[in-house]
Amino acid sequence: MTANQVAAMLGVSRSWVYRNAAPHGMLPCYRMGDVVRFDRDQVEAFKRRCQCTGTLGVSVGVTSSRRPSAAGFTADLSYFRQAAQKLKQSGSTARKPRVHLR
Repeated sequence: MTANQVAAMLGVSRSWVYRNAAPHGMLPCYRMGDVVRFDRDQVEAFKRRCQCTGTLGVSVGVTSSRRPSAAGFTADLSYFRQAAQKLKQSGSTARKPRVHLR
């Protein structure tokens, strides 16, 4: 299979296929000089490994399609706002004034 065919099969761009082609990526392929080819069975196996089962967690090659609940998002947002306020109060990320020596 060509990169265009794999991209259509996985629903991704051709550049994503090339970026994730082995040996540097996680998508098995065959390289012959400048030519990159993919085995249909290996691509289908990769697609099955990336299938999300609906639980939140780390997957091999894709992110979860489940959206977080509004309550969870609100809780996360308030946590990060509080953390930002603490940083501002402590001044740990503030830029230090320059000292001019003459």
